[in-house]
Amino acid sequence: MTPREVFSGAKLALLDQDGTLFLGGKALPGARDFVSALRERGISPVFLSNNTSRSLRRTLERLNALGFDAAPDEVRDAGWATRAFLVRERIRRIALFANEEVTADFEEAGFELDWENPEAVVLAYDTSFTFGKLVLAQSLLMRGVRFIATHPDRLCPTENGFVPDIASLIAALRSAGTPEPLVIGKPSPTMVLPILQERGVLPDECVMVGDRLYTDIRMTGPRSPTAPGSPTPWPRTSSACSRLPYPASPSRRQNRSSAPSRCQRRNSLGLKGFFFPRQTRSEACIRKSRSRARVTAT
Repeated sequence: MTPREVFSGAKLALLDQDGTLFLGGKALPGARDFVSALRERGISPVFLSNNTSRSLRRTLERLNALGFDAAPDEVRDAGWATRAFLVRERIRRIALFANEEVTADFEEAGFELDWENPEAVVLAYDTSFTFGKLVLAQSLLMRGVRFIATHPDRLCPTENGFVPDIASLIAALRSAGTPEPLVIGKPSPTMVLPILQERGVLPDECVMVGDRLYTDIRMTGPRSPTAPGSPTPWPRTSSACSRLPYPASPSRRQNRSSAPSRCQRRNSLGLKGFFFPRQTRSEACIRKSRSRARVTAT
């Protein structure tokens, strides 16, 4: 399927940011022209990111500094989706492990920080995470407090290569005996459904553009027509989507034999997708190198 066919009939384009539109402080070649071409064709862009190490305000400032001319309502991240989920679940008191600017986003949205008796432990991409935070989070989770993670990413692309992402923090807590978290960000439908709702767009009118198989493109890969945790197939109308429960992100790895091609048509949500594979291949090389190092050490 060609890019023209993928975008045919689309009204909304969900654009991954880190590694797809920009890397570090530089826009990737052709990214600005691509976004401009979408606008000219009447396709509204939404700049979507799993990265919760920075505030929505700073993300907006970065996009505009790089020349993408983004409006505030065009920028969404896994922190925004997490707040939408918490509101839906009527959770207000949280133990939040996040950078200061992300914490400010949650407080401005009306959430109360509670380190004694929270309703949920919320883990973001906290680049200031310490052993003390690890001990505190583990103690709360071992008491049975609900565990929510903003996204599942293993690596974060930077100008100097990949650095550990939130998956390392989740792994540290899991190795300390805590339960598996509910993951909100891509590839969970929890990330996309609120955006489709607020814009009145059908899933089949939306395209996901990204560089990662296990987050961006997993939302557009061939899977069962039934959503995780739901007894019925995902409907294709915005009114029906608004009534759907928020399911947990699937924990099983994607089957290699069913990996999507460069242009993948639909998933269980009915989304289309376009895949930029450069970063994914780099991640694969990193994983292969580490695997060989373990074998050599053994």
